[in-house]
Amino acid sequence: MCFLGATFNGFTEPVFLPAKTSFNTDFYINECMDIIRRDGRKLIGDDFILQQDGASAHKSKETLLAFENRGIPIIDPCHWPPNSPDLNPLDYFVWNEVAKRMPKTKFTNRVDLERRIRKAIKEIPLKMLQDSIKKFLPRFLSVEKNLGGRIDRKFK
Repeated sequence: MCFLGATFNGFTEPVFLPAKTSFNTDFYINECMDIIRRDGRKLIGDDFILQQDGASAHKSKETLLAFENRGIPIIDPCHWPPNSPDLNPLDYFVWNEVAKRMPKTKFTNRVDLERRIRKAIKEIPLKMLQDSIKKFLPRFLSVEKNLGGRIDRKFK
């Protein structure tokens, strides 16, 4: 499993979970939060606001308090649809694009897999990422029209 953030200006540094580790609140706070702050400022500026999805590690009381204590502004979880792959550019674009760019040969070990994922992320042209993010509003409106349900319409 890999943590990654996406902005209109590029990607955050990916963070890979150690073997036999789950993506939980402690991992998110201890391993990802400083990268979110550093790369958010680098990619967007000091006044960035983080949008998350409904993962339990993202919306736990401890996580929300840690964001507040570190001065990282976030969109309140009550204003974001939980677990909506239709509204998360990482789900509707990035991870599919990473998979397309991965070599078809088997990886030999975890280090090799992580290296290939990092390389695939770097190969995604910024314009492709930007085009996928530009589709957010039409996707949002389609989900809203469908009363929060999954959308069937393809966005090209």
